[in-house]
Amino acid sequence: MRANTLLIVGCLMLWASQAVAQSTSGTISGRVSDSQGLPLPGVTVSATSPNMQGTRETVTSENGDYIFTLLPAGMYRVVFSIAGFQSQERSVGLAPTQTLPL
Repeated sequence: MRANTLLIVGCLMLWASQAVAQSTSGTISGRVSDSQGLPLPGVTVSATSPNMQGTRETVTSENGDYIFTLLPAGMYRVVFSIAGFQSQERSVGLAPTQTLPL
């Protein structure tokens, strides 16, 4: 019985490691700050890509942090906007399994 349990656990671990290795999604994350380096909470951050339907949108935290997870690999247009500041736009390429700081 114990050998069967070990075999099952071993198979599950192997399957899980293969599932992670085959991931095709990535992450874009970062911290938004002003020209003095102070964090900007409440900034709307949007990400669009031809490889994705629609637009993903989030708002920065109290520390100016944001994160987009499970994004398909490809080119992205990321726009940062908040009242009182000029919007900023960045174009970036995201590889599978990449965590891209922006």
